[in-house]
Amino acid sequence: MGFTPKKRSKRHRGKVKAFPKDDPSKPVHLTAFLSYKAGMTHIVREVDKPGSKVNKKEVVEAVTVLETPPIVIVGLVGYIETPKGMRALKTVWAEHLSEECKRRFYKNWYRSKKKAFNKYAKKWQDPVGRQDLEKDMAHIKKYCSVVRVLVHTQTRLMKKRQKKAHIMEIQLNGGTVPQKVDFAREHFEKPVAIDQVFSQDEMIDVIGVTKGRGFKGVTSRWHTKKLPRKTHKGLRKVACIGAWHPSRVQFTVARAGQKGYHHRTEINKKIYRLGKGYHTKDNKLVKNNASTEYDTTEKSINPMGGFPRYGEVRNDFVMLKGCVVGPKKRVLTLRKSLLTQTKRVALEKISLKFIDTSSKFGHGRFQTHAEKNAFMGPTKKDLEAPVKVAHQSSQQYNIDPRYYHSDQSDLFALMGLEKPGSQDISYGSIFLRPTSRFSSQQQNFPNQISTSSFQNSVDLNTGNSNSNGINIRGIRTYDELNYYHGQATATTRSQSHYLPVIGFHSAGYCGCFKRKQIGDHSQQAIDYSSPMSPSILNQPYHANLLDDPDLVAGKHSTVLAFSSYITSVIDHVKPTDMKKELNEKFRERYPNLKLTLSKLRSIKREMYQIGRIELHLDYLVIAQAYVYFEKLCLKHLITKQNRKLCAGASLLLSAKLNDIKGSDLKSLIEHIEASFRLKRRDLISMEFGTIVALDFALHLPPSEILAHYERLIVEA
Repeated sequence: MGFTPKKRSKRHRGKVKAFPKDDPSKPVHLTAFLSYKAGMTHIVREVDKPGSKVNKKEVVEAVTVLETPPIVIVGLVGYIETPKGMRALKTVWAEHLSEECKRRFYKNWYRSKKKAFNKYAKKWQDPVGRQDLEKDMAHIKKYCSVVRVLVHTQTRLMKKRQKKAHIMEIQLNGGTVPQKVDFAREHFEKPVAIDQVFSQDEMIDVIGVTKGRGFKGVTSRWHTKKLPRKTHKGLRKVACIGAWHPSRVQFTVARAGQKGYHHRTEINKKIYRLGKGYHTKDNKLVKNNASTEYDTTEKSINPMGGFPRYGEVRNDFVMLKGCVVGPKKRVLTLRKSLLTQTKRVALEKISLKFIDTSSKFGHGRFQTHAEKNAFMGPTKKDLEAPVKVAHQSSQQYNIDPRYYHSDQSDLFALMGLEKPGSQDISYGSIFLRPTSRFSSQQQNFPNQISTSSFQNSVDLNTGNSNSNGINIRGIRTYDELNYYHGQATATTRSQSHYLPVIGFHSAGYCGCFKRKQIGDHSQQAIDYSSPMSPSILNQPYHANLLDDPDLVAGKHSTVLAFSSYITSVIDHVKPTDMKKELNEKFRERYPNLKLTLSKLRSIKREMYQIGRIELHLDYLVIAQAYVYFEKLCLKHLITKQNRKLCAGASLLLSAKLNDIKGSDLKSLIEHIEASFRLKRRDLISMEFGTIVALDFALHLPPSEILAHYERLIVEA
């Protein structure tokens, strides 16, 4: 009965119906504040209650977080006492009012002329009008006994839908009436923070409107007992609503009606923390407002994913013990306590040990995203991020996005295809071999090879053929160039079906070029049926020689070719099968290599992680290290056991060659040791071995590095 009548509140904002008693001996201060409910979490604290069983023990308690952006003082009201109560004598507004404040005076702001307070603001500029304002403030100082300020919230600081500010009167306590008027006048159009009104460990009251639940029956609204089953006309009812006479229903009888959205005041809520919002310090954004003396993790008060149905708390906040009225986003009025607090609970000093910031949407486990990533590892989204960037860059520069394929790329998203759900899928079926992009214009092969290598067989300047009749003008690919080179230097088998290439090392005869007669023209192609093609061993190095993005995993692919485009029908094959098939095709090309394609790409990703992500080295250093490592692979010096050692040595050599020294070089060595799990002694010794294996040719032509460099730029 203490809450009757249970009716809907007239106002959305909590109304202060009684302010604390004034004490002139204290300095002038505000007695209330406006806040917005964000959500709840829990804390761990140490109890300071001597004599209690829980003294000096840790307890877990629920707390509520209220966002409290600074309020702005925009007016002053003076009240005089009358036989009928308090009456407003004079009201003085500030010169400038923000748009969010003016919106509160309009029902439809966008349809209005937006001229509110225009004439009033001119009083501050006009000498006569300013004199009237000073006269009003003098009347307040002389006749009024109560002074209140008009304040409004700053909704623009919170990324919420509402644009209208909440306006209320807050009483000024402390000091004399002239001091209160001067205090209000000095703070016109100035923000007031929460820590200027309340303090840590203070007991306050919370006034607000509860969550609305609509029209409810007596069982839900008054919690009456349900009637037995088979009761006539329902059982969630009151059986008897009163006597025949008096022929009225008393107010004490439970009746159906409005439930929720009631105006309520909760007293004695203890402040556990007054937190500072996001701010800048030394030109850096500081979000660390939820760490404690015992939990030094840098984290904000926002749980992972933000507060459900609210978002992030970016401004100052106040943490109260327990729960408060209202749903999320509800505006709540915080008022200083009307009582003098003397109990030990009210005077206890709060020492927080831990503030929970795990996800409130489900059963959260991790406190920060960094902690989750360290435990779970990179997510699929993290791995797809560079691929999406590469896809966007490829669209910008009109490049085939399949050129940037890696083992961990989501090719369905890359190709704009819908991924089938809950089934193992094949990524190999969406690959098509694009045309070779290493044309003669990009590579300029004849200028990269010295004339001595042809032994006067071809005139590079004129393009004329030698005595054997070879013309270099028609050469378009590395394979053709190497074929003509072999044909020019071969002494025998000029008319045979297979043309061996002179100069491959003692690894054995690994294959040859096969001449295919197509019509009247002779086309040279690499025969991969033999153990290894000599063109791979003898031809000039280029970026696609080993890590070829055009390598097709087409075992499971079904391709439909139309006149205007080519599409792919995706079969349901495990991604591991696609990876296995790529490695098999790589093994067919290079049977003598001890390294698979997936292992090669994995090592290169680790080199990129060390050099670029962790140490921010230039892309040129990474690209040069790639070339060193792949050249060691082509010399059959890389095995499964020494691949990380050689990769680290290649990265170290590339860094030294690019004038990286001092602390940067030391940091690079430490990262290589940690990532590849190597000993420094082995790494330094392998460095000289790598130089010898590369025939001391550390200065590379730009053509060998450029492709790797461009690929790194696009992927980044």
